[in-house]
Parts: sequence; C-alpha cells; structure tokens
Amino acid sequence: MLSDASHEARWISDPYVAAACPRSILCLAMVVKGQLVGVLYLENNAVRGAFTKARIEVCRLLASQAAIAVENAILYTRVKAVSEQLQRTNAALEGEVLRRTEELRAELAERTRSEEAREALQAEIIEVQRARLAELSTPLIPILPRVMVMPLIGTIDAERATQVLEAALSGASANRAKVVIIDITGVKHVDEDVAMTLVRTARALSLLGCEAVVTGIRPEVAQTLVGLGLGLQAMVTRGTLASGVTYALTRTGARLAYGSQR
Repeated sequence: MLSDASHEARWISDPYVAAACPRSILCLAMVVKGQLVGVLYLENNAVRGAFTKARIEVCRLLASQAAIAVENAILYTRVKAVSEQLQRTNAALEGEVLRRTEELRAELAERTRSEEAREALQAEIIEVQRARLAELSTPLIPILPRVMVMPLIGTIDAERATQVLEAALSGASANRAKVVIIDITGVKHVDEDVAMTLVRTARALSLLGCEAVVTGIRPEVAQTLVGLGLGLQAMVTRGTLASGVTYALTRTGARLAYGSQR
C-alpha cells in the first residue's frame, strides 16, 4: 500500500507513476488454498492515504471472494474444455469408424475387381511385348546417308507382312531415304504371301520417291517369284546384301570409309 506513490523515492522514477501521477495505491494478492490466482489493484488519484486500515480489510475480503470466483471460473473453463475435447474425440472416433467402414467396403470392391485388373494388366504386358517383338522383327537400320537396310529373318505371316510395310514406309519417310534394301536371306520360306508383301512394299516405297532393293534371293526364291507371275518392275533384286549395298552406293553417290579417322 502506498499513500502517495508520486512522492515515494522507490517509485518516483517509474514511467507509469511519472506519467499518471497516482497517489493512493493498493495491491492485494488473490489467493485460494495457498495458490495465487490473481492480483487486485486499486488506485486513487484524488487524495493521499485513501486506503485506511478499515478499507484494506474490506478490500482483503473482496479479494478473497474474487479469488474464489476466479478459481471457480478457471475450474468451469477446464471442465468445459474437457467436455468439448471429449465431444471432439467422440466425433473423431465416429468419423474414423465411418472412414474405416468405407475403406473396408472399398477393399472388398477392389478384391472383386482385382482379377479383372490383373487380366487387363497381363493383356497390356502381352501387347507391349508383342509390339516390342514386332519392332525387333522388322528392324530398319540406316547404314549410309539416305540408305537403309531391313533384314528379315524367320517366317512372314499376314500380320508381320503388314508390319514390314508400315515400318518400311515410316522409316523411309522419316529418314528421307532414297534406297531401302530388304534382305530376305534369313526368311525360311517364300510363298505367295511373302512375294506379295515384297511387291506391295516396293510399290509403296516408289510412291515416296524411294527405290526398293530386295537382296538374298536364292534360286528357289527366284523361281517362286517368276512362277507367281507378279510384277517386279517396282523393285530391284540382288543375290546378296553386299551387292545390294554396292547398288545403293551407285544410286546415291555415297562412299564407304575404311579404317579409323582421327
């Protein structure tokens, strides 16, 4: 308790005291069961010594009652917070139960569709492998400027015949090839379908301004082609791949470089 704070040596330099010039000040602790819950601060700027002994006793009583009220408010706030937390927890649990139920339903539905998905994936893998095998079965290799070679090996059926035609056209167009050498040395059997494939490919390449050279023709293959009576005007034939490359060199004017260059 200060009778005149503005004249107290201890407080005279305090910024608040210097600015507000308070006189009578009373500060009481608000204690409940030995625990400090607040501070009761009273100030009188009109007179000095406003807080007499009797008034201090009254203020102590008020501070005690106020401390109890504050403690009750704190307890109520805590109880309310706990209750709200329990409600949130219950709501979260209910939400979790609903979420897990939906997950279980989704898992059951996924199991029902898993076999179909597995079959679809397997079909997709087979298709990718088929496409890769098709690419490997009809390779188109550039060996010289504007000269490409397609070595064919194995058996040519209707599907592969279509692949040969498509690969030859797309490769020749993309590389602006002038000569495409189709080597059939590795083809096991040449029948009418294979012969038609060669003729169709040669004719299609000629429409792109590209010349088709068929190499690797064995005597029995030549006999088959002649016996079928197919028009072979659109393509040039050579017995070996080497002779086909030599022909391509003469047509394009390219040269082979031997040895290493530094």
